[in-house]
Amino acid sequence: MNKKTAAAMAGIIGILISWATPSMAANMSVTPLRLDLAENKSAVVTISNDSDQALDLAVNAMTWTQDDAAADQHEKTDALAFYPAAFSLAPHAKRSIRVSAKPGAARPAVEAAYRLYITELAPAQRAEHGEAIQLEVRFGVPVFIRQGKAAPALSAVAVTGSPGTVDVKLKNTGNAHARIEAIRSKPEGINENKFQQWYLLPAAERSYRLQVTPALCQESDLKVVLQIRADSRVIPVSIALPAETCSAK
Repeated sequence: MNKKTAAAMAGIIGILISWATPSMAANMSVTPLRLDLAENKSAVVTISNDSDQALDLAVNAMTWTQDDAAADQHEKTDALAFYPAAFSLAPHAKRSIRVSAKPGAARPAVEAAYRLYITELAPAQRAEHGEAIQLEVRFGVPVFIRQGKAAPALSAVAVTGSPGTVDVKLKNTGNAHARIEAIRSKPEGINENKFQQWYLLPAAERSYRLQVTPALCQESDLKVVLQIRADSRVIPVSIALPAETCSAK
C-alpha cells in the first residue's frame, strides 16, 4: 500500500445512516425515529448504549432541503436548540437529548426540515495491512418545525410507461412534508409499498416507477385514481396510464 493510500485509510471514514432504523449500529439505538415540533415546544430523543463499552457521542444539527431532482441537501445550522451537544454514555445506559426550535423563532408558514445528527466515535480499528482506521457512525433524526395546520398536498402526472410499468411524478404542493408509505390504485392493479426515497418535502417532486397488473389494463379508459398513503392519511390523485404501459411485451 502506498503512502497516499495509507494516509487515506488512516483518516476518519464516515458511515452515514440517514433513514429511519431503530438501531444505528450494533452498539446503539435511537428513539423516536423523527420529531414533529408542530405542537410541542420541545421533544426528547433517547439514546441507548446496547454495548458493553462506553460510547463517546457528539450531536449537531443541519438543514434538510431537496433540490430539483429531490436529492437531499444539508447545511450546518443553528436553528435548532439541543442539549447536550456531546457526552459519554456508559455501557447499557440511556441518555436523553432535548430538542426545540431556536428560542424566539416564529413557526414558518412552510414547514422547515432538519436532521439532528448523533455521531458515535468508535475506537480505532485495524485495517488489512495494519493501518488504524477510525470508524464514525452517524444517525440523522428528521426534525420538522411547522404550524399546527400545515399539511402535505400531492399532485401526480404519468410521465412515461413501458409494458407493465408506469413512471409517475409526484409533487408535494402542500406546506408540510409527505412520507410516502404506499401507493395503490382504484380500480385495483397498482400496489407498491417499498420505496428507496420516502420523504417528499414541500415543493419537491420525484418520480416513482409503479408496477401495473394486466387486469388494470383491461379498463377501457385507462384512468385510475392513485391512493397515496402518506403519514397515515390517504391522498387520492388521478392519472391516465400511458398507452405504452398496456402495450404487449
